[in-house]
Amino acid sequence: MNLYLDDQEEELRLRGNVPSDGWWHGYLREQAPGYALARRWAGIEQEAAALRAEIARLRLLVREQLRIFGPQARTATPSGCCAR
Repeated sequence: MNLYLDDQEEELRLRGNVPSDGWWHGYLREQAPGYALARRWAGIEQEAAALRAEIARLRLLVREQLRIFGPQARTATPSGCCAR
């Protein structure tokens, strides 16, 4: 998404450099808040996807530990932890 937005902004900048087409720069300034909002939304979606992937990875690790250590892994405490 960000690459698409970058391309669109660059195209408007280049169009504005053509003689008698400088108004494109003004149009780009008007559209800047929309581009910023789209970038923010895209970043939020990427962050959410990264978090979902990390949660899935952690679930796999827990499943693997339960497979290796069996049911006792659910109630076991690390040595020295919580000793009374």
